Amino acid sequence: MEEIKGLSRNVKYNHNLQNKLRFKKLAGNISAYYYLDLRSNSIDKDISIIADLFSENYPFVVFGGCTNLYITERGYNGLFIEIQHHHNGIKYNDKTGIYSVKADCDLDGFVKEAVKRGSDFTNFYAIPGLVGSAVCGNSGSEGIDICNHVKSITVYDFEAREYKTIDISGDGFFSKRNSFISNHNKEKTYYIITECELYAENIGKSECESKIRKKKEYRKSSDENAVGTAGSFWRGAALPETESTKGKKIRDLLKELSLNTYDINGARYVTDKCFLKTENCTTDKDVARLLKYSMDEINRKFGFFPENEVVILDHDGRIDVKEFINRYY
Repeated sequence: MEEIKGLSRNVKYNHNLQNKLRFKKLAGNISAYYYLDLRSNSIDKDISIIADLFSENYPFVVFGGCTNLYITERGYNGLFIEIQHHHNGIKYNDKTGIYSVKADCDLDGFVKEAVKRGSDFTNFYAIPGLVGSAVCGNSGSEGIDICNHVKSITVYDFEAREYKTIDISGDGFFSKRNSFISNHNKEKTYYIITECELYAENIGKSECESKIRKKKEYRKSSDENAVGTAGSFWRGAALPETESTKGKKIRDLLKELSLNTYDINGARYVTDKCFLKTENCTTDKDVARLLKYSMDEINRKFGFFPENEVVILDHDGRIDVKEFINRYY
């Protein structure tokens, strides 16, 4: 590949991505051909050069926080761009109650800042990642999705080479753990979110703090086994409404089929959750075997194939779980 020049920070060659993984794996040097640490204070300069790469069909992907990501043992043969998080970039309008938040703002940091004003974003407390990533993937907790709080989104459109405010009012912009932006970026990165306008009901600082304390206690008891995972591997929205699935979640199906008791060389589900967990000895083949068996069993009993929520990145870009199984099973 040609050397990438002109970016504000040095682009690293053959950069090890092992520390970007929430998963333990026997994978050697999971690397990106090139790696860019993207910072908000240089984004205007860098984004125009990235737009040049887009025009030249140069392969690149953009991730914020890398919290919902599975990278295969082949690494990524392109430019892996990681947006660095910070706690700045939050503006509050006293008249409207709307927050203008830079997309690279840490989500948990934003929630804590909003608590000081009594704004109830507490459902997103302790969810890792960036505000922009949360909006792009429509993050949620306890039945509340972040799309319910979004007023507008500003993106950079690499194809048009300009900033745009996206209309989110139309039907279908957001779906469960998904958005138009995320869908459109699957084959090629067309958009990067740069800013979001968010709103939440003001319930007072003390009530927000009370809800945060309850969440802390809950997470102490429920999240211990989730360390070393990237959250729910399977997309809950893919669960069809049938007599056999009514009122159930993906984790209920795993439990009903005893799939949460399987362990293939360390590849397994966290008990009572659909969080995928692995060990240092686990290979992509082990994971593919577990996922294929899970999909086949769910289809046999419930008549559908689940979809992956965790992003799977292979050497040539993002792939879905079926393609992952085709390549590594």
